[in-house]
Order: sequence, then C-alpha cells, then structure tokens
Amino acid sequence: MSISSNLKRLRLISCRDIKNEGLIEAVAKLPLLEELELTYCPIYRNALEEIGKSCPLLNSFKFNDAFPYYFEPDAEARAIANSMPGLRHLHLVRHRLTSNGLRAILNCCPLLESLDLRKCEHIP
Repeated sequence: MSISSNLKRLRLISCRDIKNEGLIEAVAKLPLLEELELTYCPIYRNALEEIGKSCPLLNSFKFNDAFPYYFEPDAEARAIANSMPGLRHLHLVRHRLTSNGLRAILNCCPLLESLDLRKCEHIP
C-alpha cells in the first residue's frame, strides 16, 4: 500500500478486517496527520499508543464504536491520554470509559477544546 506522507486527514469506517499491525505500519508513514477517525474498526490499545507516537501533529481523534470490550475498561483512555497530549478534539462514542479514564484524558490532554462522550455508559 502506498500512502502519501502529506496526508493530513484519514477516515476509516467499518474496516472490520483491518489489523492493528497494518494500521501501525500505515500511520508510521503519516507524520503530518492531524485528523483521524476510526469508526467500527477493531483497534486496540497498542495501536492507539503507536498512533500517538507516530503522529505528533494529531489534534482531532474520533474513535467510535470500537470492538475491544474484553479489555479493562480504561485501557484505551489511558493509551490516548499517554500518547496524544496535543489533542484539541476527541470523540469517544460507545466506549467502556469510566471516571478514571476520563480523568486521565483531562489531565494529560490540556489542549482539549471539545470532548464527545456519547453512549459511554460507565461514566456516572
């Protein structure tokens, strides 16, 4: 797969066959990526951490209706918090996020301007 290293926006929706390793390899070639949307994609914590490391300009991340429900509830939130400190816009729809995960994101992403947490039913 050939990817333009000048790409600034990437949307992957209903990519149920995407592998974490493939996504990690692809985003490693996208240092200018600013916006990423992953909806209905089975992406796990390790891929989120690598996305954050590989895309230092990432300021908008939409991670909706993810599949890894068997992980500990805040694993994805901690991966986002620890690797994406420059986020200004974050959408997490239908995640097992708890108050602890939310706190981690708010503490580690000080530039956040918008936060969408629809259907995150574990936040009181």
